[in-house]
Order: sequence, then structure tokens, then C-alpha cells
Amino acid sequence: MADLWERIKIEYRQKPSRFILIGVLLVGIIGLVTFQRSRTTITKANDLALVTSKDSVLDAKKNDGSSRKAVEASSSSTVTTPVKYYVEIKGEVNKPNVYQVSEHARINDLVKLAGGLTAQADDRQINLAQPLQDGMSIYIPKQGEELTTAPQNGNEQSSGAPATSEPNNSSGNTQAPATININQADIVQLQQINGVGPKKAADIIAYRESSGPFKSVDDLTKVSGIGDKTLAKIRDQLCV
Repeated sequence: MADLWERIKIEYRQKPSRFILIGVLLVGIIGLVTFQRSRTTITKANDLALVTSKDSVLDAKKNDGSSRKAVEASSSSTVTTPVKYYVEIKGEVNKPNVYQVSEHARINDLVKLAGGLTAQADDRQINLAQPLQDGMSIYIPKQGEELTTAPQNGNEQSSGAPATSEPNNSSGNTQAPATININQADIVQLQQINGVGPKKAADIIAYRESSGPFKSVDDLTKVSGIGDKTLAKIRDQLCV
């Protein structure tokens, strides 16, 4: 071993440039190997980061899609079909007819649909702020015309008073009795018929809904509790 070391010293003294070249080569090889290892480590780290980023983006898209579907499902489930009423208006309006209105509409809205009041209309007998109900019939009187039912107002509406008003066309002191349409009257209006209470009024409406509208006043005898004698007493109060 000592001889080998002495030989290396002699060679170094004779040819130092060879040893320098060998040293440079060794340092270069070691540096290249170290660089390659570092580069490989960095590349793996970048690849891992890229894969993680892609997974995060995919997860975010999936979550966003699920959120959108949940929102759309929630929105579709909360959408409800608006309720529509069919209401008739006649008398002193420019376009008397049956109109379709929303459940929150009032007589004033119906008057606007009918083209407004005429110049002869007497709106003092009508409560324009009264809410509408399905199947109502509104009559707008002209000036000097007297209604056979009380004027419409908020108190009457809350207590269930009828919203249908008809004119009194009689002359003198004798007034023609108001007739009630048994196909259109509600449970409160039906109770204005003499001898008809809540039970019979409900039976009339139940028959009307199950068998269809009455074709004549005589068909009222088909309702339980109303016979020929009862019908004879109230016939002049009814119409279809």
C-alpha cells in the first residue's frame, strides 16, 4: 500500500496535468449525477402537484354540478301554479264579460280589465277595494239606480255577505224581489233563500258539484230535504 502511494506521488510529480484532468472529470461526473437526481426529484414533485391540482379541479366541478342540480331541484319544487279566478262583471262598464283574474285581485282590478266605468256609473254603491272570489258576479249600477242588496264593503266581505248586486228596476214603492241563481250562488247567498239554512245550502252545493249545474229550478227537488211543497214556497226567489 505504501509502495502504491509512493508511486502515485512520483507520477503526480512527473505528470501533474493528468491528475488534474482526472480530478476535474471526477468532480464533473459527481456533479452530473447529483444534478440528474435533483432533477428527477423535482420532476416527480411537479407531476404529483399537477395530478393533485387536476383532482381538485375535477372535484370542484363535480361539487359545482351537484350544487347546481340541488338548486335547480329546489327551485323546481318550490314553483307553484298561480291560482286563477273566473269573475263576471256587468252593468256600467265599457266591456262587460267574464274575466280571469289572480286570487289576490280586487274589484278595482276587474273594472280595469272591463275597460273602466262608464260616465253613467255610480261607484258609490260599490267597494272597489273588495277582494274577488271565484264565480262572483259584480254589477255596477248607473246613477239613480238602487241595488236590491246592500253596498259591498269590507265588513260584509269578511262576514261572508254576497258580492253580487243587482238593480231594482221597479217603479213606485213596490220592489221586485231579488232572485238567486242556484248555479252560481255560494253557501252564504243560498242561505238568503227563505227556509234554507247552512245544511240545505251545503247540500245544494254538494249536488251541484257532483251532478253538474241545475237545468231548471224544478231540479232543486233532487236535493235531499227539498220537496215539491218547499220548492213551491221559494220558487219565486230562484233562477238558473
